[in-house]
Amino acid sequence: MKNKILHKIKFIIDNYLRSWLLSTVIFIISTTLSLIAADYILFRYEKWISASSVIDPGLLRHHPRLGWVLAPGWQGSHRHHEFNASYEINQYGFRGHSWTNLPSNRKRIVLLGDSFTFGLGVNEGDTFTACLAQSDPENEYLNFGVPGFSTDQEYLLQQEVAGKFQPEVYLLLFYLGNDIVDNLLHVPLQVQQEKPLFRLLEDDELTLTNVPVPSAEVKRTHDTVTLESIIYGDALAQAQNPFGRWLRTNRLLEMVLPPPRLRTTELQAALEDRLIEQKRLQVALLQAMSETATAHGGKLVLALLPGMSYVTSPVSPSSLFQDHVRLFMLNTAEINHLKSIDVAGSMRELHDAGEGRDWFFPNEGHYTPAGHRIVAKIIRQGLNLTP
Repeated sequence: MKNKILHKIKFIIDNYLRSWLLSTVIFIISTTLSLIAADYILFRYEKWISASSVIDPGLLRHHPRLGWVLAPGWQGSHRHHEFNASYEINQYGFRGHSWTNLPSNRKRIVLLGDSFTFGLGVNEGDTFTACLAQSDPENEYLNFGVPGFSTDQEYLLQQEVAGKFQPEVYLLLFYLGNDIVDNLLHVPLQVQQEKPLFRLLEDDELTLTNVPVPSAEVKRTHDTVTLESIIYGDALAQAQNPFGRWLRTNRLLEMVLPPPRLRTTELQAALEDRLIEQKRLQVALLQAMSETATAHGGKLVLALLPGMSYVTSPVSPSSLFQDHVRLFMLNTAEINHLKSIDVAGSMRELHDAGEGRDWFFPNEGHYTPAGHRIVAKIIRQGLNLTP
């Protein structure tokens, strides 16, 4: 009797264990398939978001020295899932309404930068250049931002416009996200067009190469060269545990779960080792731009603009890179006696205090009108202008 009871108990336990094991296997398989399906849907959604960006043709044209420029007199719209903006290029080939009062008796400040300075995704009156002009009518602000430009092209542009516009202040809007890397590439990471390329001689003298710039569009067949592969190499994979590496392959989990811990000391060492030439070139370009400004009776001011990840995801690899570059640029400005405006640091502090939930287009990444307003406010304060 006792054996029968024990046998029955064992039978019940075995059935329970088999049932539990089967349920667990089914749960793991279904969860894995659900995550794969959800990740694929999110991937397709991101592709659709990216494909929704349509700009009326003709905004940019080839330039043999600069690579590309804005087409003078162009007007059109930029339609995206997150915005619908209108752009107007004036007779000089820069964003904004026609400048009919040149020369001006007002203090002139020109803003040199890329698509963040240009104001991709917002109307003319919402750019931080326009916000600065509206809040400070005693001075004149000219938007010389060109989408895709890096510091080397901005230096060449400065040389072309210095004599014509004679500004008192050259405000260099340095984008922390990729400018220091693009300077050393003849094809920028996010542009399918070649550009001029400066090389440093042994005495750190700049020499310009790849000019005239070829006009043919560069077709990328694969994305083996990425920002992360350039700045981190394989150090990023080594600085994460297996779960962290797997997490980065699934968009959905990366969005909903806390970011994995990074071995930041190793990543900082990788950045120090892999950005040596980029830093040398960046210093030489800043010094050259400062000398050009001084030679034409003006001065160079450096402002550091952050990408979205720097403000909203401070423990991400992208944010770590941007902060590394930020500290390097602030130190370089101090050594070379350049005034600097730490827009990135100020935006992160304000965001950490609960502000700025609407400063970036969440998928596209550029500044929203609210983002441009806060950038203008920080720059105003940095230039010691009245609020």
